[in-house]
Amino acid sequence: RGMFILDVDPYFDILGMGYRNGFEYFINQARTRTGRFAYTGALPVDRLQHLEGIVENLQSRKTEVVLVLQPLAKAFYNYLMSDPAQRNFIQDLETQMASLADRQGIEYFNFHDLRSIGQDDSHMMDGIHKDEVATIHLANILFSRSAVLARRINLDQFGALYHHVTSGAYGADKHLNGAFAAYRLSSE
Repeated sequence: RGMFILDVDPYFDILGMGYRNGFEYFINQARTRTGRFAYTGALPVDRLQHLEGIVENLQSRKTEVVLVLQPLAKAFYNYLMSDPAQRNFIQDLETQMASLADRQGIEYFNFHDLRSIGQDDSHMMDGIHKDEVATIHLANILFSRSAVLARRINLDQFGALYHHVTSGAYGADKHLNGAFAAYRLSSE
């Protein structure tokens, strides 16, 4: 058992998806309501029921569930909030996830706003996927706030890794260097 944090170059910019291009790729998908952002308006009831069924199935198997909405780049999140149809979908998603967590008695964390983990857009690879710096900051926040996750990880070992990574050991910009440098955090 364990968790892996995989280091990839935080500045990659494929097909205009990244920070340098203002997350144009996914903003265009949201603007044209295509791809991952074809959904607008209210969250489809069948999707919510399916998710609730998954949660209930996991709980019936004695699996603890934690719902986490992952961060979005500030520029992308701001675009979604400026488009009425996208805003309605995102706000309904956030509301429905909180409601689901309440009904099922599970932990829920909404990190859609990247600033909630103290990071800026330069730590988003394409607007919807965070880099390793944002990942380790998010993990640190989750492990400190989630009773479920805190029981599942060796907090001392994670704390040492977190300190090592964020102390500047990898350079002033605090980025892990070297593609595919993986760290295993033992939960044993």
